[in-house]
Amino acid sequence: MSTTEIGKALAGAFAEIDHATKNAANPHFKSTYANLAEVLDVVRATFKKHGLAVVQLPGALRVDGNYTFVAITTTIIHTSGEMMGTTMEMPVNADKNGRITPHAVGSAITFGRRYALAAVAGITQEDDDGNTASDGSADDETINIDSLRDEVTAATTTAGLRALQPIVSATGDEELAEYLKARHKKLKKEGK
Repeated sequence: MSTTEIGKALAGAFAEIDHATKNAANPHFKSTYANLAEVLDVVRATFKKHGLAVVQLPGALRVDGNYTFVAITTTIIHTSGEMMGTTMEMPVNADKNGRITPHAVGSAITFGRRYALAAVAGITQEDDDGNTASDGSADDETINIDSLRDEVTAATTTAGLRALQPIVSATGDEELAEYLKARHKKLKKEGK
């Protein structure tokens, strides 16, 4: 398959693309980084202008001995129909009991998507929060409290809020936990 048109479009996009602003904090290492939403915002605006789109799909989990991996395929598509992409595997950290939890899989997917997207879009970022990629001493993707508060606000059902409960609890943010309880109570009263 030809890559002439997508190559030209990517060259134009790379010349214009901004670097992502570090907008999230990793309290385990007292560092900051650009979260996935920030990297997506930077990429989407410039890619759209050049007829490009990006699709990222998680694959099946793969177990190799004591390690579990999730595949993430990142594909850039041009309006001409040309595309290019690659697949990478991210390790999934087990919890303290050795179990692979949905939260751990989600964290590995988010972490992998952010790094793959930054790489294919030519966005540089310091690996401030990547310290845990090999040792599992902290969550791979630190939760952004402001983004999580927005998700709680946007939830329109009690079921949606229940799905957010474990993530809110993991933050240890008491104010956010109280906010979630109040939203849950309000939606329950409204029969949602």
